[in-house]
Amino acid sequence: MAGMRIVACLPGEARTRLDEALAEAMAPFAIDFTRGEDMDIWDAWGICGNGTHRDGLQLLPGYEDDPRIVRDRSDEGVPGWCAGGPREAMAFAEIRAEAREIARAAWDLWRELSRSHPPAEPRRVVWDSPWPTPEEYRAGHQVEQEARAAFEGRPLVIAYREGVAALLEAHRGYDLGGCDGPDACVHRPPLPWLRGATGTGYLEELPGDTLLVKLRCHVRPGFGPPPRRWLASP
Repeated sequence: MAGMRIVACLPGEARTRLDEALAEAMAPFAIDFTRGEDMDIWDAWGICGNGTHRDGLQLLPGYEDDPRIVRDRSDEGVPGWCAGGPREAMAFAEIRAEAREIARAAWDLWRELSRSHPPAEPRRVVWDSPWPTPEEYRAGHQVEQEARAAFEGRPLVIAYREGVAALLEAHRGYDLGGCDGPDACVHRPPLPWLRGATGTGYLEELPGDTLLVKLRCHVRPGFGPPPRRWLASP
């Protein structure tokens, strides 16, 4: 079986009966071979999110000791990360705003560097169809590696990578990784206002006391598209 991470969205009062509420929300997707394979998803799940592997949610400053915050069962955690808590405690808007600022700065950096460096030729595209023999595969792989090295060795590309690294080093500390939204999930929600929303956009529109909990599931092989999902509970 494979692993999958999801965010369960529960009413705020579910914090007092967290394990029971999560079990109720997850039950319709348990593997029991009676509801069809689109619903037979997991055979085990658990709360996760201490931030060690970007596996949790990021907190706004000041919420670290909020009693509503959910921690996973590990002994150690990364400051500013948690396995769950009220939506109002999460740094969704701040992460997006910071990512927007860095993207703008990176674009300005590219335009500035482009004026002071020789132009970087586009990376050479290597034939990417399956090679018919192992020998051709090895030869094609070698050409691909050489093309990558040639592109990344150009002065403009080197300067840009170094500049972006400096921008990221100077940012305020949020992890700016991407996040899939509800449209990445094969299960079409019955509420039309969920469709077409981005993941964080949907979560930000939930009431502030909505409890968000990050879960790691053990799922059947080959299930579904990317591993980040949203699971809403009424």
